[in-house]
Amino acid sequence: MTSPEYEQITQPKWKGIWGEWDTLETPLKFLGKGSSLPTDCSGFVFGVAASSVDRFTEGSIEANIRFEDVAGREQTAGVILGFKSMNDPFFYVEFGDACGFSISNYTSGLVRPLVRNQSSPLRSQIQYALKVTLRGRIVELRINDVKVAETVLPAESAGHQVAALASGHAPIVFEDFRVKRAPPRAFVATEFTPAFNRVWNQVIRKAAEAEGFKPIRIDDVAGPNPILADIKRHVAEAAIVIAEITPLNANVFYELGYADALNKPLVILAQTGTRLPFDIQGYRTVFYDDVIGGEVKLMDDLRKQLRVML
Repeated sequence: MTSPEYEQITQPKWKGIWGEWDTLETPLKFLGKGSSLPTDCSGFVFGVAASSVDRFTEGSIEANIRFEDVAGREQTAGVILGFKSMNDPFFYVEFGDACGFSISNYTSGLVRPLVRNQSSPLRSQIQYALKVTLRGRIVELRINDVKVAETVLPAESAGHQVAALASGHAPIVFEDFRVKRAPPRAFVATEFTPAFNRVWNQVIRKAAEAEGFKPIRIDDVAGPNPILADIKRHVAEAAIVIAEITPLNANVFYELGYADALNKPLVILAQTGTRLPFDIQGYRTVFYDDVIGGEVKLMDDLRKQLRVML
């Protein structure tokens, strides 16, 4: 299987939504003023600036970060991988005096580090090259091209927007901010028969590509790994999972169940008249007729579902 084609995004637009930022000029600057975390009474100033980059499910984020004055100040800088709002949980990667090198989970004002390594004291007016890579749920942090933290995220992010994060009482500058974004992957589980190969090739693949997804079916994957290992890896790396459950196929339900265990967004397809098992009756299901003209309606209905997934 070929590697995903990455889109390079430079100089995204910004809007400060927590703390005070200068977002109108280039480069982006956190001003070291504003609000504390909702649950923090110590006066620790925290800032978030949302970017124009969304649908980030795989790729890398890079920036050159400069702390203008670190004397006697606890400061941090980093990025949020899957931002939606301050009321929704997200994962973020940062470094600095207050946190070392860390990858953490934010939920309702509470911070839980997933991994944290000690760092050397920051220096004023020194440019630090930050690079964060996301592959499936694997997150890696590099500073000046040295890997300093890595972990596997325990869940999916609530959102898929890239944001900048900073804290402290002095300005922090984010220069040369750039994002390499891969198309979000859609793993497709279907029965491998001529009838469903036609649905896959003529409808599912085309609908997913039209909505900006990279569709993957396991028979398209070539490699030395056992097929079960490939299935697990590709489901884990997918942004969404589409499952055609007609007929009620054990292999398809295995892939569907694994995706559900990972809390992946799901779209279920079934021919009209299919009786859904009780366990999946609450999921988003697109029913279609296997007749002339039925594929056109299925294409339209599937695209509508995919359009609101991310």
